[in-house]
Amino acid sequence: MARTIEQRVQRINASRTELEAFLRINGISKAKFGRVLNVCEITSDRYIADPTKLRYSHIAKIAEYANLTTKEVVDLIEYDLKDSQQ
Repeated sequence: MARTIEQRVQRINASRTELEAFLRINGISKAKFGRVLNVCEITSDRYIADPTKLRYSHIAKIAEYANLTTKEVVDLIEYDLKDSQQ
């Protein structure tokens, strides 16, 4: 079991974006993420790779699904913006 936890931590640390880390922590697959947003898996992968492409309607759907506020979801995206500008 300890190995499984270690592997999960490594996958989370290898995340390209804060959004991807959030999805991994919460056990949300790319396919599930796509269903939540009502987009195909390829499009959901693009959104995960570059969360700045998300529309407000998508952010609202993520917030509703994850029981967060839209502000909290936007903060995940803003963190990636700040990180990429440095």
